[in-house]
Amino acid sequence: MTDDESQIRTLIESWARAVHQGDIDRETWQPFFTWQAQGASFEIVSLNVTAGEDVAFAYALLRCGTQED
Repeated sequence: MTDDESQIRTLIESWARAVHQGDIDRETWQPFFTWQAQGASFEIVSLNVTAGEDVAFAYALLRCGTQED
């Protein structure tokens, strides 16, 4: 894994952690945080990052839902 790929992976994982912890200061997230506080999960299952000199591409599989879902 290149240094660029590692930095991008860290950035995405930090964002996901902030969402999971409800630590984002945007009003559009508040209904999601309320739903999540009732027992829903938000976690990265897998994350793939490819970075070149001028562009990077990342895709992930996220688990987002309740036990019932």
